[in-house]
Amino acid sequence: MAKVGDLIKFSKQHYTKPGIDYVEGWMGVVVKAVLDSTGVLEELHILWRHGNVSDYDATWWNKLDYEPFEVISSARELNDDELEGVRGGMSNGQFDVWRCGVINESG
Repeated sequence: MAKVGDLIKFSKQHYTKPGIDYVEGWMGVVVKAVLDSTGVLEELHILWRHGNVSDYDATWWNKLDYEPFEVISSARELNDDELEGVRGGMSNGQFDVWRCGVINESG
């Protein structure tokens, strides 16, 4: 499953289901991951490129027989040049992760 800072999209197994093909092109950044007291992921909050934040909880994805999300790019430490580019803001339609307040919470 995805973690905070990952760039993700819906998996092919998900967007090929009847009636939800409209999410095929969605990309987003995981901005919040809620863990239970044992460290098990309970909920993901995703900032989608179209501007909305959506939350998805374990009760939803545990009912699926496939992974609903695919990680496009995994979160990692940024080097100084990358960090400066993020701080400066990205006006070319990419995500400005610096300003979206990426957090990780445990319950």
